Amino acid sequence: DRPLRAIAITSPEHADGKTSTTIKLAAALAQTQGRTLIVDCDMRRPALHKVFGVGNETGLSTLISSECTLKDAIKRTELAQIDILPSGRTPPNASDLLHSQRFIDLLAELKRMYPLIIFDTPPLLSVTDGVVLGKQLDGVVLVARWGKTTREALRDAHRMLCSVQVRSLGVVLNDLNPKKGASYYRYRSY
Repeated sequence: DRPLRAIAITSPEHADGKTSTTIKLAAALAQTQGRTLIVDCDMRRPALHKVFGVGNETGLSTLISSECTLKDAIKRTELAQIDILPSGRTPPNASDLLHSQRFIDLLAELKRMYPLIIFDTPPLLSVTDGVVLGKQLDGVVLVARWGKTTREALRDAHRMLCSVQVRSLGVVLNDLNPKKGASYYRYRSY
């Protein structure tokens, strides 16, 4: 009923493919939504700045701490219509920063600048950042990795989101190997 302007991509555990899913989703949506911003909210284990080959000295943490400006923190990428906001220096209190009024104000400012913002968050079963962030956004997409993410971990992550009434937008199952998951494909001709 309302357009999705700010969504989070998360997973139950590390190495489930949330960062690559974030980038691919942003690239696909930017074609129809226009300029899109990807925000690296994994301030403990940031990855977006490495993928795009940009510095991480300024970013989300330094913006929230008022140590830099948006102009200094947001980086253009080689992908059409996509900008990134790296995580910035690792703060001692990442969850507290996402709870702050300064973050809420920053989110409102970013929404005025971009039609779509996608947040790459830490895994839900490791830290609470994804849940904290999910409550402030339009919804959350869970990423599960075929052969790695267990049903229990996915179920626990979903329960965490539901317990605080975060809107679940669905699940992305990645790294599916058709040879190992052949029973899934037996209905392909059907």
